[in-house]
Amino acid sequence: MKFLKKLNKLNFLLIRRVEGQSMLPSLSTGQLILAVKYKPVNLTGRVVICRYNQLEIIKRVKWANQNELYVLGDNPEYSRDSRFFGPISRNQLIGLVIWPKI
Repeated sequence: MKFLKKLNKLNFLLIRRVEGQSMLPSLSTGQLILAVKYKPVNLTGRVVICRYNQLEIIKRVKWANQNELYVLGDNPEYSRDSRFFGPISRNQLIGLVIWPKI
């Protein structure tokens, strides 16, 4: 765990703990994820961390264009996502989840 905390301080890696059931079965409550502060052009199908209403949310990108992302949880019954708040700006993208590989 100390190693992960040191990585987090490098400021290009993000370590987060999943909260809630919106990404089941891919990600479980309490599970740690690792993300990079990287904003690739092609995000469709990838899991990302975004900022929405001053909260960080973990969602999968359904579609993306130059300015917007449409993000969905893998568990629609428990997910508050773009179906409710619409597409989000690419500026709200924080990072790309790289581990676990999902």
